[in-house]
This record gives sequence, structure tokens and C-alpha cells, in this order.
Amino acid sequence: MLTKMNTINSQKVVLCFLGVMLLLINIYGEFNTLRPHEIHESISDPSKFTEKELYYAINNTEGTRRTVVRQLNEIVNKGISHYWDTTDEIKLNLNVPVWENYILYALSFTGDTRFVNYEFANYKKAIERGLGLCSQQSIILSELLLRRNIPAKIIGLDGHVIVSAEVDENMWWILDPNKGVVIPHSINEVEKNPEIIEVYYKNAGYENLQTMISYYGVEGNVHANEYGVIGFTKRKYVIEYVFYIFKWLLPILFVLPAMLLLHRSNRPPATIN
Repeated sequence: MLTKMNTINSQKVVLCFLGVMLLLINIYGEFNTLRPHEIHESISDPSKFTEKELYYAINNTEGTRRTVVRQLNEIVNKGISHYWDTTDEIKLNLNVPVWENYILYALSFTGDTRFVNYEFANYKKAIERGLGLCSQQSIILSELLLRRNIPAKIIGLDGHVIVSAEVDENMWWILDPNKGVVIPHSINEVEKNPEIIEVYYKNAGYENLQTMISYYGVEGNVHANEYGVIGFTKRKYVIEYVFYIFKWLLPILFVLPAMLLLHRSNRPPATIN
């Protein structure tokens, strides 16, 4: 019986040590940033915003709904670098670092591709990192629009990801934050006649127009039924949200048994009258 109690107590001590280590990792992460400064500077166009400048620009958008939609699309285009070099995952923080979320970090070694070269469902984390593909930029833009009470849905094209925003009652525009393009037509209109988009991408300076036109065909497109990131990747949003709660909850649960054990050991022995 005594041996069993000693084993249990030893396990509690080990869990306590693990909990303390995880708490220290979390605290270190609170003082770190996902944005890879040196790499980000080397891949960014001079017009790109820093994180601070990006938030300043976001908070100072104003005007009609149409104006705000255009402004936010441009801000995301200039503030988030279209860069995804998987040969440099560590420096770019493409895999979630251990100090950011040790659960997501551990899952990147399981072979589950959902956690390798990770795209954030949390738009603030995506902004913090400052780089991503069209899908990451569309997540950011859709969430920024929703926070301005502008309905926005993410649309997965066959080879590209864009945002559809309601700029007026029953009037939807296509936004491409990755290319910095605004198309004042609904996705339904464009799917019927993809050539509509040519002039807008051409005016933005893009030359490979036939490729862009091919993306907008009906085949392979996925229209979200709900707004924002929830409509685009609801399961990922929920999983990520839960893991960010559990990264703090687990170490606390590990430490508590040892704290209770220590408290009991410090209690004075009961006296017998």
C-alpha cells in the first residue's frame, strides 16, 4: 500500500514538473511574436505594412460600405506577404512554434497534413505572422469585414481563394486580397461569364489573365454557406480555439494535484485527546 502511494505521489510530482515547464513555455510565447522579422523584411515589398501600421490602417478605415470594402482589401494586400517557402518552415513559423502553442506544434509531427505549414483560423494570429497564401489573406479580410458589420463569405475557386462581400442590399462584390483586386460583380455573374474579371486584373498589372479567368469557372468552386472563417473552415476554427484554451488549462491541471499533495503534507498531524 505504501509503495503504491509513493508511486502515485511520484507521478504527481512528474506531472507538476511538466505543468510548470508548459506554463513557462506559454509565458515565453506571450513575449514572442509569430512575425519572422528578418525573413519578412527580405520578402516584403517596400509598400508592405508592418503589423503596427496594418492595425493603424484597419482602425482608420472610413466612408461608405463600398469605400471600406476597397480600403480593407488593399490593406490586407499590402500588409500580408504572399509567401510560403516550405523549405524554411522554422524561420517563417509556417509550422506553429512550440512557444506559440505546444499542442499544435506536437501535432505537426503526427503526419496529419492539417497541422503542417499551418494556416491560422484566427485572423489576429494570421496578421501577427504577416505572410500566407490567398486562403490566409481571405480569412483575414472576411473577418475584418464582419467586424465592420459587412457580410462576407470566403469562396474557394478551383486554384484560388477569394472573398465575396455585400456592399449594398443584395449587391455582392468579389474581393481578391491576394492580388489587391476588387471586382464589382457577384460570383454568380462571374461564373456565368468569367471574362468579366479580365479588365480588373489587367488594370492591377497582372499579365497571366487566362489563368485567372480559368479559376473563375463554375467547376470546382466551393461557396460557403456561412460568413467568414466559420463558413470556410468551421472544424479548423473550433479545433484551433479549443487548443488555445487547452494550452493553458492542461498545465494548470497537471500542477494542481501536486499542489494539493504539498498542502496536505504541510498540514499538522491530527491530535488525539
